[in-house]
Formats: sequence, structure tokens, C-alpha cells
Amino acid sequence: MLINSRQTLGEIHESYKIRLLNEQSEFEFTTVEEYFSITALGNAICSAELGMLSTAKDDLQESFTVWKNASRSFFESQVLTEYPERFLSRRYAEFVTSRDIIGWMDFALTEERGIDNLDDLRNRVSSMSIDIGLFSKVSTEETINFGVARKLVARKQVLQGYIEQLKYLTDKSIRPSELSDYIQTLSSEDQVEGCYLFLSNEFATKAA
Repeated sequence: MLINSRQTLGEIHESYKIRLLNEQSEFEFTTVEEYFSITALGNAICSAELGMLSTAKDDLQESFTVWKNASRSFFESQVLTEYPERFLSRRYAEFVTSRDIIGWMDFALTEERGIDNLDDLRNRVSSMSIDIGLFSKVSTEETINFGVARKLVARKQVLQGYIEQLKYLTDKSIRPSELSDYIQTLSSEDQVEGCYLFLSNEFATKAA
């Protein structure tokens, strides 16, 4: 069943990869990137369960790179546009938080600058050729794109988490189900705010 599922998911994933790399509207993009992500994870997990841990890690990393590049293009054209400094105007205060702006700029740029992104935008405002306060309201299409942007930022963190998990499983030669079964044996009394913290033996020795 795992072999058949891996084959099927791999074929579907390649189909969505082709669509993701092609020009498309923002509405098509949101559907395609979601199914691309789901099939990438499904295919990787099947590979990992079959003992192909290194393949699973490499495939998911490659898919993440494709997804990230396509998502950056969406951010640049549909969210930030040519005038990301417009987010500093009063009319966007209800729709976009400072945290949103920082996260979106970090997502779209190759270098993560954090709060320094706000200073960059302030510098751009002073040299703008248009008045960012001219428009009376934020369009419905923009607010939809803002929701997509927040979803993409969250998905990036999830995908990176799976990649790191697969790196760990590869290093330890452990299948995902084996790790899951082990976690089920742990006592809930050992949880920290609902989570388990795993420390390396070296770190645990130093802490002790």
C-alpha cells in the first residue's frame, strides 16, 4: 500500500509542480500550491516509512525550494507589489499589522531583516512619486491576498519543521511511525506546556 501510495502521490505531485511553475492567476495559485504541498508531504512520508529516509528528506527539500520560489513570486506581484511602503499608511492599519509587514518582507526577500524592514519602507516613503494616502479604501482582492500571505508564512514554518524532522530521522535511521510509537509510551507528566522536549545526550549531560 505504501509503495502504491508513494507512486500515485509522486505522479500527482509532479503534475502540480508543472502547474505551479507556469504563469497563473492568484486564485489558481492558492489551490495549486496547497495541493503541491500536501502531495509533497505525503510522498515524503511514504518514502520515509519505506525506509528511504534520505530520499524523503532530499525530495521534500527540493519541493520546498520550488514552493518557496513560486510563493515569493506571488508575494512580489500580488501582496507587496511595487509599493510595499503603502502598508505604512493609515488606511492599511485595520488590515495589516506590523508583524505581517515584517514577515511578508522576510518571506519575499532573500535576506531576513526582521524589524529593519520597517525602516527600509520608511526610507522608500520619502522618495515616493505618488501619495500613498490617495486611495479611499482597501480592495476586497487585496484583503483576500493578505489572507493567502498569512497562510503561506505559516506553511513555510510547517514545511521547514518537516524537513528538520526528516533530517533527524535520517541521522538516527528511524521511520516516522517508530518515533510516533515511542512518543506514545511517554508519560504526560513529562510534557512541557503540552509538548515533549528532546535533548541530545551531550546537552543533557552538561545540563545535569
